Amino acid sequence: PPSPTPPQAGSVDEPAAPTTPVPPHEEPEPTVPMMPGVPPPERGGGVLTSGWGKAILRGVIAFLIMALLGQLLAFLSVADDPQSAAFLDVVRIGGVLLFLFHRVGVTVDVPTINVPETADSPFSGPVDFSASFGVALMLATALAAWLLYRGGRATAEAAGGRPLARAVHGAKIAVPYALLMLGVSFLVSFRLPLPPLPFLQTDEPVRLGLSPVQALLWPLGLALLFGVLGGLSTARSEFSASLWRRRIVAALGGGWRMAWVGLVLAFLGYLVVAFLNPDVPLPFGPEYFSEVAAEESVTSAVLLVLFTILVVPNIASLVLVPAMGGALGFFGSVTGVRVSCNLLSYTRFPVGALDRPPDGSGLDPCAGLPIEFTTAPALYFAFLLVPVIATILGGRVAARRAEVTGPAEGAGTGALAQKRVDCQGDGF
Repeated sequence: PPSPTPPQAGSVDEPAAPTTPVPPHEEPEPTVPMMPGVPPPERGGGVLTSGWGKAILRGVIAFLIMALLGQLLAFLSVADDPQSAAFLDVVRIGGVLLFLFHRVGVTVDVPTINVPETADSPFSGPVDFSASFGVALMLATALAAWLLYRGGRATAEAAGGRPLARAVHGAKIAVPYALLMLGVSFLVSFRLPLPPLPFLQTDEPVRLGLSPVQALLWPLGLALLFGVLGGLSTARSEFSASLWRRRIVAALGGGWRMAWVGLVLAFLGYLVVAFLNPDVPLPFGPEYFSEVAAEESVTSAVLLVLFTILVVPNIASLVLVPAMGGALGFFGSVTGVRVSCNLLSYTRFPVGALDRPPDGSGLDPCAGLPIEFTTAPALYFAFLLVPVIATILGGRVAARRAEVTGPAEGAGTGALAQKRVDCQGDGF
């Protein structure tokens, strides 16, 4: 049979071939090449507008922990006799402790004091009196710094970005923290009546309060510093990519190691001195533990120990300064003349009471002290080992983290770490 012929193109019987739409050609989005160790750019907002939720949350948490610590100590102080103070007064005392954790000064203000006229004093009549004092319970301050550091770190990790952006995100925790401290400062105020005194006569109560400026600036500075450090700690990979950045980070780490090792060694040396002098009532000495055991109740003994523990860094700092060759003392001015008194150093060391009346003439405040000063005994020069050991250990840490390649580079990194400790020593 004849073979079938294929259908011709265009034949009526040929079915139309289905056609599929061709998608339009799309240009791919340009991509920015990423370098190793560099975090990706931020998404979902700018540096100044993002990350506030986490910062506010962590700032509030840090504030509440510190406030609860102050209230705990305040209520422990009246636990043996709850009726000795009103509830609101105890809460205010806890507020004062909260600000003492941050070295905020307490202001004592007496509107008018009527000083009676006497033959020995030319000052008489109404006088307005105001004074301010401040002390930092440094262990509680260290707790606040750690909480703010962790809060800044958490905020920067959640927001991301380059190191500068992470530092800004970490600093945001300072805003809620400082504002809460400022708000509480207006609620902490006392009015106490003065007992009748022969040399001070006043009908108005003494007002104890806080300076709003200090209540804002001290917590703000603390939160900014450690919030920024916490934020920068999340960008270590980028810092390690650059030689000079790695050296700077290593120097900061070595300087921090020098500081806390020096404080620990200074406090251990202080404990040795305290036990070698049992007749001197020094904290953590034999006389101190006798006083703790003699407290009327367990609550009072616990409170005494807690407050002493809170000032352990203070004690270590007061020992570390003369151990490094500095001096402890006080200074001021009288009628425009600057006066100062060195109380403790290697060349001026208190050895006991004077065997003669002190010479209180002139403007030398040390001349009126009934204490004899001389060069420190040879045993106390062993405290020179404190800065020596601390700087050696800190320098080794800095050189190891900087991955130095030779002695000269290691010496430079260690010297940079030592410079950081010198800057810290100015604030002791």
